Amino acid sequence: MTDNKKTKERFISAALNSERRYASFLETIFYGIQENDTAGIITYSNAAHHRMLGYAEGELIGKTIWDILPTESERDELRAYLAMLVKNQPPPTPYIGKSRRKNGSLIDTQVDWNYVRDDHGSLTGFISVITDISERKLTENALRESEERFRGAFNSAAHGISLVAPDGRWMKVNSSLCTILGYTEEELLATNFQTITHPDDLDADLQFVQKLLAGEIPSYQMEKRYFHKRGHTIWILLSVSVVKDTKGTPLYFVSQVQDVSESKRAEESLRRNKKALENAQRIAHLGQWAWDINADRVTLSEDLFRLFGLQTREYISYEDFLGIIHPDDVAIMKKTVEGAIYQSKSFRAEYRIMRPDGTEKAFHSEGEVYDDNAGNPISMFGIAQDITERKKLEAQLLQAQKMEAVGQLAGGIAHDFNNILTAIMGYGNILQMRMGKDGPLRPQVDNIIASAERAALLTHSLLAFSRKQVILPAPVGVNGIVTRVLKLLAHLIGEDIDIKKVLSDEEIIVMADAGQIEHVLMNLATNARDAMPGGGTLIIGTRPAELDDEYVKAHGYGAPGHYAVLSITDGGIGMDEMTKDRIFEPFFTTKESGRGTGLGLAMVYGIIKQHGGHITVYSEPEKGTTFTIYLPRITSEAIAEQPEEASTPPGGTETILVGEDDAALRSLARTVLEDFGYTVIMAEDGEDAVRQFKEHAETIQLLLLDVIMPGKNGKEAYEEIRNVKPDVKVLFTSGYTADLIQKKGILDGDINLVYKPVSPTELLIKIREVLDQ
Repeated sequence: MTDNKKTKERFISAALNSERRYASFLETIFYGIQENDTAGIITYSNAAHHRMLGYAEGELIGKTIWDILPTESERDELRAYLAMLVKNQPPPTPYIGKSRRKNGSLIDTQVDWNYVRDDHGSLTGFISVITDISERKLTENALRESEERFRGAFNSAAHGISLVAPDGRWMKVNSSLCTILGYTEEELLATNFQTITHPDDLDADLQFVQKLLAGEIPSYQMEKRYFHKRGHTIWILLSVSVVKDTKGTPLYFVSQVQDVSESKRAEESLRRNKKALENAQRIAHLGQWAWDINADRVTLSEDLFRLFGLQTREYISYEDFLGIIHPDDVAIMKKTVEGAIYQSKSFRAEYRIMRPDGTEKAFHSEGEVYDDNAGNPISMFGIAQDITERKKLEAQLLQAQKMEAVGQLAGGIAHDFNNILTAIMGYGNILQMRMGKDGPLRPQVDNIIASAERAALLTHSLLAFSRKQVILPAPVGVNGIVTRVLKLLAHLIGEDIDIKKVLSDEEIIVMADAGQIEHVLMNLATNARDAMPGGGTLIIGTRPAELDDEYVKAHGYGAPGHYAVLSITDGGIGMDEMTKDRIFEPFFTTKESGRGTGLGLAMVYGIIKQHGGHITVYSEPEKGTTFTIYLPRITSEAIAEQPEEASTPPGGTETILVGEDDAALRSLARTVLEDFGYTVIMAEDGEDAVRQFKEHAETIQLLLLDVIMPGKNGKEAYEEIRNVKPDVKVLFTSGYTADLIQKKGILDGDINLVYKPVSPTELLIKIREVLDQ
């Protein structure tokens, strides 16, 4: 019994023993006072009790105590309880139940009672102190419901919730936390949070805990890692607050744990994807931009600032952007962008920019226009890509396509043209040999032969630069090539031009067709002569060079490695940028009509490319021009120069079968061969050659066959003839291009072959060489 209760009973006992029954006290006390006899009839009820039950004063006197109970079962229960009290008289204990008020409503009451005895100690009834505990019951019910709700929320929460002691021990954990961490409730309650916290996160967590305990912060939140029971790491979002007693002493922490492993993995995936996108954009030379039209703010990505060569800043204006565009492209760019704004459509544009360091870059941009709800353009978003390298490759492709077109033209006419040149050169040589050196028409004949040889060289070079002519590369020294060219230039360059050579101290060996490289240098030298009509200086030089990756990347051509460099520099009129960009195009020339074909530099370009090299040009108006040729260097000795052939070609007495479908060339071959002692049998095609051989097989020592003839080609005729005479010797001739012959697979790589046009002297030398093998 509480002190409060004892006090109330002392007061009641004193009142009962008082002669005046302390009437005034009982009537004014807050508690309800009721007295009933052993039969349960109410013999006394104070004013507070009447008010409590809604009765007028005195109305409860004479009623039974079970009249104010709500149900019959409770009344029966009370009768049995009262009978037990009368009989056994156990120590008094409080009785809590419901009482019915006069209006039928129920209230919760607590009855503290005691026995009433007469002077002899006999039980005469009971006296009770009655307290309306309805409010307390409501509070208790609310508290109980709150506790039940908390318990339900605690146990069913999707997030992990725990109560943690100040030292880190878990005091209570819910099932979600157990699921997140993989531990049972018992396992967690037997340990602390420090044990399963990742070492890299523990210090930061403990620092927050100390601040929380010190009252410096009311709560904290952090991302940290726990070790799952299975051993792997999980990421959680931790929220912690502290509960204190009335004195401010921390009792425990309330900890909420949310598993954010998936989101962290998503963040990491996003980070990797963002990094991959950034790398892809960097590799693709790509960047983004956005333009707030109303505020005139153009924001650029870091990649775009880098590509534009600008210092990174928050934004630039539209005028700032136009300021870096090449002056020739500003008008069209403004028209494109502003047209897109007015029509609210997307746009694409290619333009050039001028970087602060003076370099020019080509860009491709695409953008979208965004409108507000009223249809007014408010912003643009897009990308910009550095396409400088692509533009260079496109230019190279265009150049290659032009050269291919010329090559197709040259290849298409090569056969007939070479046959014609063979006839001109052949008959010219016959005239030359028969009239002697002092003949009155000898100069004219010499000019005919020289013109035919130049035409043959032109055809050969055309085919070479279009890669349709087989070159004959061999290890040669570039100093030796330059020395030979300088001897020839003495007759071509006027006395008003001073030729200087600046050669490497060491000979630099390359794999090249010396005749083709000589032709390249001759062409460049004659162009230099034409660029200096008033005279000047021509410098031809050689040097070794090594190109590294940085050089190749910066200049956009070549491959890393060691090179021999040949350069030709003049002090002539020079070229502007537009001319310089087109000089290697076929048929492009700056010379007046009749003085240039526009094929010279195109052939130079093609020949160098066929040798695996590259050629560059530097020029400025009135400051001269320098052509620089890079040829891959090899580690080998240069082959010795062959001595010049004797002036009189060799002859013989053997019998030669000539298979040629061109009547003029058959006649020429008969004349040349018979003049030099050979016996000649003529055939007009492959089938005729087989027939003629079968008739004269015993006497024929050599077959001179055109490769491509109607009906049966030279190779097929030769194969059939070999069935008759396996050791017969053969020399093929052809006016077709080498690539056509190789593509058709007509000849093997080690076969004897001469290309038309061929002079009688060259033909006779080759015939003698084959016969003597």
